[in-house]
Amino acid sequence: MDARVYRRAVVLGGGGLTGVAWLTGVLAAFEAARIPIGAADLVLGTSAGSVVGAQVVGGRSFAKQYRFLGAERVPARELLVQLYRAAPKPSPEVLEQLGAQLLDAPASTESARAIEGRDALAANTMPWAVWVALVALYLRRLRWPGPALAITAVDVENGRLRVFRGGDGVPVAQAAAASSAVPQFFPPVRIRGRRYMDGGTRSVTNADLAAGYDLVLLFIDHRALPGGMGPLSRAALDAEIAGLRAGGATVVEVSPNDASLDALGDLEALDPNRLGPSARAGRAQGAAEAARVAEAWAGKG
Repeated sequence: MDARVYRRAVVLGGGGLTGVAWLTGVLAAFEAARIPIGAADLVLGTSAGSVVGAQVVGGRSFAKQYRFLGAERVPARELLVQLYRAAPKPSPEVLEQLGAQLLDAPASTESARAIEGRDALAANTMPWAVWVALVALYLRRLRWPGPALAITAVDVENGRLRVFRGGDGVPVAQAAAASSAVPQFFPPVRIRGRRYMDGGTRSVTNADLAAGYDLVLLFIDHRALPGGMGPLSRAALDAEIAGLRAGGATVVEVSPNDASLDALGDLEALDPNRLGPSARAGRAQGAAEAARVAEAWAGKG
C-alpha cells in the first residue's frame, strides 16, 4: 500500500495522572523501536491523552519524558507533585457519589453533560488559571505544536463537544487543561469567554472522531471503563470501534496488560505515587507490543 495515501490516526484516551505516565512509557518504547507515531495524520487527545498528544505532535523525546516520570525521584517532578497535592480535592463522600453516577449514567447527552458542568463549576477546586499553569509547566510549551493535533473538551454550559485545533489560536496548554479538567477535581477552563471541562465526559476516547482514517491506533486505559451501557462504558467504546471498522478502518487497540494494571492500581488514577511504576510498566509493555504496532503502522496489519 502506498504510504502517501495510507492515513493514520492516533487516538489517546483518558486515564488521569497515572495514565499520562503509562502512555509515556509505552510511547518511549515505540520511539526506541522507531515507530514514527509523531507522523500521524491525526493525533486526537482526550483528557490525559490531550497532554500526551501535545507531546507527540510537538516532537518531544519520550525517552527523556520517560526518565522524568519513571525515575524514583526527580526534583522538578516532585515540585509539580507538591503543587498538585496542595490544591483542594473532593471529599470521600463526593468521590463515592461520582462513582455511583458514572456506573449508573445514561447515554451521554448534551443536557446530561450540562448538569455535570454545573456541578463542576460549583466545586471547590484550584483557580482555573493555576491549573492551566501546572499543565503548561509540564508541557513546557504554549504554541500549538502542529496541525495534526486535535484536543477534545466539553462546554460546561450547554454540554456540547468542542474540538480545539491549531487554527483556533488557543494556547495548547489551555486546551489540554480544559480537556483534562475532570469534573469536581479540576476547574473548568475559561477559553474566549466560555468554560470547558474534561472531553472524557462525552467519551473516554472520542474515537468516533477518527472516522475516515485507514489505521486508528487507539490507546485506552480501560480502568476508566465501568460496566453497563453508560457513556464511558466498555460497551460505548466498542460501539465507537465498530463504527470505525464499518467505515473500513483497521483499529489497533493498546490497553494496559496485567503488569501495567498492577502498577496503575484500581482507583488511583490521580495518585502521584504511582507515576514511576506506571511509566516503567508502560515501557515494558510497549517493548513487548512494538512489533505488532509497527506492522499495523506500515499497513500490513
